[in-house]
Amino acid sequence: MKKLIYVLVIVITIVFLVGLEKNSYTENSYRGKYVSQNNVILELDENNNCTIINTIYKDDFYSYGIYAVKDNTIKITMNNNADYYGRTPIEGKVYGSKIEFTDKNVDHTFVKQ
Repeated sequence: MKKLIYVLVIVITIVFLVGLEKNSYTENSYRGKYVSQNNVILELDENNNCTIINTIYKDDFYSYGIYAVKDNTIKITMNNNADYYGRTPIEGKVYGSKIEFTDKNVDHTFVKQ
């Protein structure tokens, strides 16, 4: 009987630990692929790395960087000095599954796919 109780406690502990790992609140909820109206792609991964893929021209242009989100404000710092928007860092607001980057010349809205 004692062996059964030990096995049951171990199984419950394992199930609890696996449940904590799969908890959606502990995952990076911003990661994913976002696309703008101009077919510019913003990819955010779970390690806070990002890629902006500009598909407007004949060839695709890739820009790499890192991002941070705090209080629904996203800040992207590109690895190279000159980025897609011509400034660094890029800042915007997160509204659910939508990210908006506002520039004085152009507004860019990315929607999660």
